[in-house]
Amino acid sequence: MNIDRIKNWAAEPLVAVEIAKEIEREYVKQNRFLALAGTGNDRAIRLKTIKDLSPFRARMRAALRGKGVLGNTNIDTNLDKRNYFTTEIRPFEIGNGLVSNNLTYEKTQDIDFIKECTEELPEWLGRETYKYIITSLTHDLTNVCVADATNGFKKHNKGTSVEKACKECTKGDVLKVSTIRHAIKMAKNGDRFNGEPTFAIPPLAIRSTTKQGIEITQEQYALFISSTQAEQLKADSEWKELQKKNIDGELNPLFTGLIGVIDNCVVVELPEWNLSVDGGIITSDFSESEFKHYVTRTLGGVKEFKSNAMYKGKDTETCIGFLIGAGALQYAASNDTKIVIERKDYDRKVGVAITKLLGVAKSRFENTNYEDDLMNAYNDLDYGVIGIISSKE
Repeated sequence: MNIDRIKNWAAEPLVAVEIAKEIEREYVKQNRFLALAGTGNDRAIRLKTIKDLSPFRARMRAALRGKGVLGNTNIDTNLDKRNYFTTEIRPFEIGNGLVSNNLTYEKTQDIDFIKECTEELPEWLGRETYKYIITSLTHDLTNVCVADATNGFKKHNKGTSVEKACKECTKGDVLKVSTIRHAIKMAKNGDRFNGEPTFAIPPLAIRSTTKQGIEITQEQYALFISSTQAEQLKADSEWKELQKKNIDGELNPLFTGLIGVIDNCVVVELPEWNLSVDGGIITSDFSESEFKHYVTRTLGGVKEFKSNAMYKGKDTETCIGFLIGAGALQYAASNDTKIVIERKDYDRKVGVAITKLLGVAKSRFENTNYEDDLMNAYNDLDYGVIGIISSKE
């Protein structure tokens, strides 16, 4: 945007429209998860464009399981049935704004208020969306892989709840290569931590370009872990051996924080979300009120809030990383960001505000055919995400 045009926003209404487009571009850049977004079935975050706050249901087809007919048998004697899983998304409006000081004083301080707003507001919007995605993926997990000091991962009996499984985590149960390999196996086979069935998680199709300009598509899972978990992993002797033979990161430029690859699963380090403004990986001792603030927006009053304290170990707090595959999250958004610039205080000040429609929901599908016992087994379970639990030490 031309600086002079920004200054003349009142005389040229299209300036606000162009600023909004610039904010939209910057907003996408600020959120690393949106690199995994798209409308295809091979994307981790499924995109949908919305125009209003009407709730809608994302739908996933269940595979046809009929036996069909052979030979001269009439097809209509053994017709198949189409079944669906659905999950509800309730969009909300997010907004923020700033009002300048007296413009006369700001000019003496060489402050270009509107220009600075176009830099600060998309950064804020990107961080907030990032937090909604993190909290949605972490809230009320139905499948976890809990680290174990001896075996790499803990085994749990049928009927064990996620909360009880996490309570088995003790000091010394740190993240290892074997923990991650077991989580990948769980994803591929459709295994839950307690031996019960769940959805097999399809891998992502990640497209990237090498330094030589060759576009390559790889099928991979993505694992996001905290800085504490990354330090645990780097201390594992098996990890050290793997990295001697591993890639240099050339094929994975999409991921800021990429620290390595295990069995075609990219491992990405994120900061822990304390009380900083940036967000990051949740821990069991993270502020419950802060966690609830974001989760309740994404739940839309449909489901019950569950505290992140449910992931606490027996004698230790825990870090909660997560492995994701295709379809892990549903993300709805308005096509662009609305921006409003208006005069304030008898034309002595100016206000700039942005709003955007968002809908964020972890894919957790509900069965639409309750007479089908096999589909009932998958009812209300997470699709596309496995929590990675390790001691916070």
